[in-house]
Amino acid sequence: MRHTYATMHVGAFRDAAATALNLGHGHSTAMLEQHYRGLVAKDVAERYWAIMPIGG
Repeated sequence: MRHTYATMHVGAFRDAAATALNLGHGHSTAMLEQHYRGLVAKDVAERYWAIMPIGG
């Protein structure tokens, strides 16, 4: 779940610093740049964030 969150957050919002902070990486974006940037297209990530629970 953590990897999906990181991938989709960077993909949708293009804000590596905010994603790093949310993941507890402090101010460093090096891990995100190496592992998550570019893995998913922006439209795919945006669809992921739009998922709503049934009945929600």
